[in-house]
Amino acid sequence: MTALEPYRGAEQREVAASDRRRSDRPSADRLDFRHFIAALRRRLGLMLVILATVVAVAALFVTRQPYVYSATAEIVLNTRDDQIAPTSTQAGSELPNADRADTEVEVLKSRALAESVAAALRLDTDPAFNPATKPATGLVSRLRAAVGLGSRPAGARSSADIQRAIVDALQANLKVTRSDQTFALDITYNAASATDAARIANEYAQQYIAGQLHRKTDQNRSAITFLSSRLDTLQHQAQSDAERVQAYRLAHNLLSTSGSSLTEQEISSYNLAVTTARAQAVEDSARLNTARAQLRGGSNGGDAGEALNSTVVGGLRAREAEVSGRLATLTDRYGAQYPDVAKTRSELADVQEQIRAEIGRIISNLEARVSVSQQRLASLTGSLATARGGLADTNRALAGLNDLDRRAKASQAVYESYLNRYKESVAQDGTEHADARLLSSAEPPLLPSSPKIALSLIVAAVMGAGLGVAVAILAELQFSGLTTSEDVERRLGLAYLAGIPLPSSIMPRSVAPIDMIVDEPKSGFAEVFRSLRETLRQAAGEVPHVIAITSSLPGESIAVVAACFARNLALSGEKTILVDCDVREQGVATVFGLSSRRTDIVDILGGKASLDEAIVYDEATGLGLLLADSTSDRGDQLVFGTRVEDLFTELRIRFSYVVIATAPLLPVAETRSIVALADATLLLVRWRSTADHAVRAAMRLLSIKALKTTGVVLTGIDMRRQAKYGASDQSAYFQRYKKYYR
Repeated sequence: MTALEPYRGAEQREVAASDRRRSDRPSADRLDFRHFIAALRRRLGLMLVILATVVAVAALFVTRQPYVYSATAEIVLNTRDDQIAPTSTQAGSELPNADRADTEVEVLKSRALAESVAAALRLDTDPAFNPATKPATGLVSRLRAAVGLGSRPAGARSSADIQRAIVDALQANLKVTRSDQTFALDITYNAASATDAARIANEYAQQYIAGQLHRKTDQNRSAITFLSSRLDTLQHQAQSDAERVQAYRLAHNLLSTSGSSLTEQEISSYNLAVTTARAQAVEDSARLNTARAQLRGGSNGGDAGEALNSTVVGGLRAREAEVSGRLATLTDRYGAQYPDVAKTRSELADVQEQIRAEIGRIISNLEARVSVSQQRLASLTGSLATARGGLADTNRALAGLNDLDRRAKASQAVYESYLNRYKESVAQDGTEHADARLLSSAEPPLLPSSPKIALSLIVAAVMGAGLGVAVAILAELQFSGLTTSEDVERRLGLAYLAGIPLPSSIMPRSVAPIDMIVDEPKSGFAEVFRSLRETLRQAAGEVPHVIAITSSLPGESIAVVAACFARNLALSGEKTILVDCDVREQGVATVFGLSSRRTDIVDILGGKASLDEAIVYDEATGLGLLLADSTSDRGDQLVFGTRVEDLFTELRIRFSYVVIATAPLLPVAETRSIVALADATLLLVRWRSTADHAVRAAMRLLSIKALKTTGVVLTGIDMRRQAKYGASDQSAYFQRYKKYYR
């Protein structure tokens, strides 16, 4: 049950319960950003202070850092080998690959290259690298130098230490990287001077390229010198091995022509001759045997092959045929006894005898040829056997010859390879080129690479904003004050009745709050109390007759709010009285500028004065005032007895509205009794000042009946700031409708 519940009708209570059920519906399924944004707006000042502090600290830190400039020179490894002089494939330069590119990165970072750069730029004379070279600037330093005491101060380092420090500084400020997966290498150097950064980066690139060229030149010249010194020795060795081969051949009769030895050539000739002689002997024997076989068979030898081929036998055969023909003719013509027939017959016998004699000579010739062929074959066979014996000795000598010949060929091959390499090296002398080239030179940068002021400030701003938000959220979580009507209803469970603004936040001039009710009836301040009266009327159907105004702690402006509210009721034409029940403070009297040393409520309760004698009236509004004497120590009489109840019963009868200004609940015990006599209680809470736990502590002191008729009124609201704290209050829109009150 909310505040003022007993004063509502049945229908009003049902509607209020329905509204409460709708408002109490859980909303955990979504995040309400309005509350979050409102919380940030409430802490905007804190966030801006933190942001400004972080940015200022970052700016101070960054500006005190030494400036560092970065310059980058870019070189690229040659991706092809452009040789001017012809060389063998083994002598060509190595083409780049990923491993070689990484190796060259380490070469650029090497200490040897850093020493070359330091020597080339004479960094030992540069004060940036060798502080000992700085001229004496102070008077004492110049005097020491003038008398010779400052030439070598105590603790001065040796030249080796200085050189080592320079090289360490070069390596520490150098950065070499590959450009993605290419063969381009970026040489970046960081220095306090833009000129020095570009100068050192370019010198690194030049020293690297020059070092490659010098290395290749030195290697080539060293190769020439070495090869030249070896050529004479290798030439003498090759000649000596060749002479030993020839001497061995002569000593072992291993002379040869056309790539083979004479013995081998002789054996080859003998083999051919023996084969030919054997074939001839077989042929001759075959002819002789054939002729003999024909003769044994009854032939006269005329059909023998040699006889058939003989011209003599052929002539005799022709003559025999002629004589035989003439004999046959003579015999047929003259008869056998004819003398010419006998003569012819004798001539025929003579011719046939000549044929037989010629054939005999042919057979004898065949026999002679067979004998000669056999003898020639035997001679050749013997010579072949003798030559083969010599070949065995030659083959045994060839084992040593082959070894000497291999040594001679190896010596000659080594000599020729050295000679060719020497000629290539001589041809390359003066044509060497580096395996890398300068792609772009380093230029002095216009802006420092470190510190990055803009980036640092942006990061600081982001961090400051984040820290500000975090601190704001933490502060908001720790904040226990009440700001909006939603805070009151959610955290206290009481009805929110009104929010009383701080007069200075809505009025351009300073006017006393109670005077604003009379002098500025159309002002926003006066409108708040009319709205409070209307809220009470709507809650109960009519404005409650007895209204107690209290707070949990002192300093909540109870007297001021009670006076303004009572004046507002009096101006409406209703008979109203303001009763000050705070006997410890003279709040109401102070607000109206009256002296508290007069007949007061304590005198009435003590029977020393009547009600009419104690009441005074406000001339501006006709408001009745029943004051309390702050010097009285009899305030406990307001708590005990029936006199106080009788007093308020009489006040109910005589006045339409009774407004009670009480003491705070927490420090004064009798306030609880006064609040119990009221029809409604307005619990004042200082806007964003009074902690909610203090209000809850005061609520625990009230009876259940009093708690049900209690509503909360926020006081001292800064209307200019309230718009930042959420849109749930009417006062959040004051800036939009404040012109309506003019």
